[in-house]
Amino acid sequence: MSGLLDNAASAGKCAVFGFSRSLARAAVIKRALGGFHVVLRRDPIQQWLSCRSYRVAEGSVYFELCHFMILALAPAGSAASRFAQRLGLPRPPPGSFKEQFEFLKRALGRWSDELSYRAFLAVHLLSYAIADAHADLTIDVDYLSRAHEYREAVRRAIASRTNLAVDFDDCRLSTHDPALAALDYEAVARDVVQVLRSCGASIPAG
Repeated sequence: MSGLLDNAASAGKCAVFGFSRSLARAAVIKRALGGFHVVLRRDPIQQWLSCRSYRVAEGSVYFELCHFMILALAPAGSAASRFAQRLGLPRPPPGSFKEQFEFLKRALGRWSDELSYRAFLAVHLLSYAIADAHADLTIDVDYLSRAHEYREAVRRAIASRTNLAVDFDDCRLSTHDPALAALDYEAVARDVVQVLRSCGASIPAG
């Protein structure tokens, strides 16, 4: 990574990196690379419905099961581990990712939408609690997708801090009907936040 930074600098350019599934590593990434860090936010309901859609349409449970895995494999004594215990998630035995994945898949069987959303939302909240603390700018991607004024404000914010010109006019996100799952999303969210805090997590209000 440092080589890419050096190569860009020697060419008189600015390196721009994009990381997926990196929210919980935001602190170490910023310490290692420096620079201006942007955190992208999505509506958790829409993001979870996207994960769920693969199970419903294709029978693929990968995206949902990964959130169960994150909680089930969390370090003992952590807020994530305590939350996993509250959900009744078994801890996979030592082994490869595939072996642990298959163990948890067999152990959970056919899970409910509510259990899936609880697990997803816990990972979402715990991850952003870390990432937001190290963000120089947080972007609401859902709002970015539909509001020209917001796109312009974000563009100006990035330009003023980095001198980079970024065009967001092609940002478009598909949406899923929340009614596809018979959940009281607000009630579940309130309960998840309360349980996470009781497990020792620092979840900000709002």
